Amino acid sequence: SDALWRGVFTSISAFCNAGFALQTDSLVGYAHEPLVLHMVGFLIMAGGLAPATCLMIPHWIGGKRIPIAVKLALITTAAFLILGWIGILVFEWDGVLSDFGFVDKLHHAWFQSVTLRTAGFNSVDIAPISHPTYLLMLIFMFVGGSPGGTAGGIKTTTVAVLAVAFWTDIMHRSEIVVHTRRITPRTVYRALTILMSGVLLW
Repeated sequence: SDALWRGVFTSISAFCNAGFALQTDSLVGYAHEPLVLHMVGFLIMAGGLAPATCLMIPHWIGGKRIPIAVKLALITTAAFLILGWIGILVFEWDGVLSDFGFVDKLHHAWFQSVTLRTAGFNSVDIAPISHPTYLLMLIFMFVGGSPGGTAGGIKTTTVAVLAVAFWTDIMHRSEIVVHTRRITPRTVYRALTILMSGVLLW
């Protein structure tokens, strides 16, 4: 009954990107249970992406056309997950991950990257993390999840629109086009407004 209660509570907390745990040390007690960590991570990603976006993934893999907002959310989320994973590995290899073996380092760096959707779980003690990791965590949690998802932040699509607009200007193009779809200036202005509002509130 205790295992059932903990499983249900943690799964809901993970999907909702709430980060509430029944243990005072979050998920540190499961540091050597990668199956638990990856299941929690999967639920965090599913909640952060939004159910509607998750349902589009099979269509995207199958080569079918999906809305540009969904595509931007998926690509940006994947990019942030991979960058966060690599960043934590690099910055904490001899830091908070130093007591783990090679494979466990990969597991924990991935989990900590996933939880930066704004879930806030931790599988290692993050009190002694390095300053670069701390800055990385602040930036990634500021971005958060995707529209319609349970994560907070200014949203992945906001960053994606601004990144595409930046690249378009660098390339001296007159219109912002992503896979034959045009992004209007109004959308760029809204993304910039969201970013600046978030920065001011922060």
